Amino acid sequence: MQKNITIKTEDNHLIYGILNSRKKSNKLIIFVHGLTGNKNEHIFFNGSKFFAENGFDTFRFDLYTWKDKGRKLSECTLKIHTIDTNTVVKHFKKKYRKIFLVGHSYGGLTILKSDVSGVSGLVLWDSASLTNVNWISEKNYNKHLDAYIMKWGNEFVIGKEMFEETRKLPKPGELMKRINVPIKIICAGKASLVDDGKLFFKYAKNPKEFSIIKGAGHTFSEEGSEEELFAETLKFVDKYSK
Repeated sequence: MQKNITIKTEDNHLIYGILNSRKKSNKLIIFVHGLTGNKNEHIFFNGSKFFAENGFDTFRFDLYTWKDKGRKLSECTLKIHTIDTNTVVKHFKKKYRKIFLVGHSYGGLTILKSDVSGVSGLVLWDSASLTNVNWISEKNYNKHLDAYIMKWGNEFVIGKEMFEETRKLPKPGELMKRINVPIKIICAGKASLVDDGKLFFKYAKNPKEFSIIKGAGHTFSEEGSEEELFAETLKFVDKYSK
């Protein structure tokens, strides 16, 4: 069963998401997409079905959208992403006994900086680097827009506040100090973030787990990569949902 959910933020924006469930469950997985991503990328769309079939309700949502009162990427920051993720967790907290946060790429940073008190566990899917955030530079500044243009095939407008924020991100050790829940770090073996994943794991507190999907690129689009990603995640959330 699929249900559209709208959640109001404290600053009068709307968060649009989709709740999936096969049977009524007291366990929920919340997916948090990465920078320039969206809730219907294949790992979230297919993941929603997979985990629902394995006893977990899932919720996937957009951090920005064209819809009425939705946020715009150019106005967002990691801090805003974090606040909105906290709002989503709060919305579901009284309805579920166990809640897990799963973040892909920049979504991994979002959940690491969010309020994880009361959350049962975190899973990072090839989380973005904290030590070398180089996806945008000063040369991408557009004076006319007073913003930065990120060129990833398509072009995306990034606000000055988000750009400046990336220059002040905490180091892995500092960030992981505040995480006091079980964490699973899954890296894509063919991508460039394995060393950073190992740093996350090094500084994470126990209980913690680490794995590499050897043939996977950053979006886990290679044959068999998505299935292995889901299987690794399921083993973890099953363990901590008892």
